[in-house]
Amino acid sequence: MKKRDYQSGGVSFWDLLIIVLIGVLAYFLYIRGHLDKYLPEEYASATAAAAREAANAPSEPTNAEVQPINLGTLERRYWPRQIQLRRSLEFPVMTGGQQTGSMTAPAGAIFDVAEIRAKEVVIKNGGSLETVAAGDTDVLERAYTLKRIGAPELKSEAH
Repeated sequence: MKKRDYQSGGVSFWDLLIIVLIGVLAYFLYIRGHLDKYLPEEYASATAAAAREAANAPSEPTNAEVQPINLGTLERRYWPRQIQLRRSLEFPVMTGGQQTGSMTAPAGAIFDVAEIRAKEVVIKNGGSLETVAAGDTDVLERAYTLKRIGAPELKSEAH
């Protein structure tokens, strides 16, 4: 085995590997903010600043952000596949074309969307379609989220 000659500038593979591993370890400690207590504030990691900003940012869209969406002109690709009821609603139960009773859907119940109109949402309730006021559902928030992230819902049915 050949002895290393440091005076001629030779560095072995293992020396380079150790230097790279130390650099990677220091990088991850810096990114995770573990070194921030040892650094002046202007050199502190961006992660700590991002965490402070995220704590101050609202996690859900506010009503002011959601309201500009006009459901009547919303493109179908931004229709949510499902909606959730905000309050309990009563639906008629039909048998043979006649009402035989009623069913109460609790707040939080999730239904598939059949159609979205200007101020109403048509939902699939078993084998029938029911019309619900848009304000009684979370359709605005879901549509806003789909439009904001630019990822339309995939519809299994052609409309």
